Amino acid sequence: MMEHVASTIGPWIDILSDELPPLSCSISLTDNTTSAGLLRRSNFSDIGDLKSHLHAKLQVSRSYASRFIHHQIREYSQWFSGKQNFIADSLSRDFHLDTKTLTSLLRSHLPSQHCQHFHIVPLTPKIESWLSAWLQQLPENHLPHEAHRPSNLWLGLDG
Repeated sequence: MMEHVASTIGPWIDILSDELPPLSCSISLTDNTTSAGLLRRSNFSDIGDLKSHLHAKLQVSRSYASRFIHHQIREYSQWFSGKQNFIADSLSRDFHLDTKTLTSLLRSHLPSQHCQHFHIVPLTPKIESWLSAWLQQLPENHLPHEAHRPSNLWLGLDG
């Protein structure tokens, strides 16, 4: 579910900064099959889901669809293997690197995986507020917390 939320936030940032104008096509590349599927769906089955999880999925998907409809933007999502998704892996794991270092690392080691104008931006207050309100609606998760480990990409910094 968090992968799906992350897939919706990137284009939202671009819409708010006028980098995704009306009549554009937004491409979402993800290594998460569930997220790729949720970006394409218009309905959800409640079989096997807690009512709160179904509500959370609907809220994210409807918010995303409303933004795209309002701005007349088309969405194209594509799945690709996680072993090839070095940028997303690094962005979600390399918290020990500051933004400038991480951006430089990604530009120098993975030039073919990002556009020329690639940059990391903080969330806007509007998105932070929406995300905080959405997260507070989720039920408490009783699964053990998974410890994140840095990606292997940052090892390239030391030679």
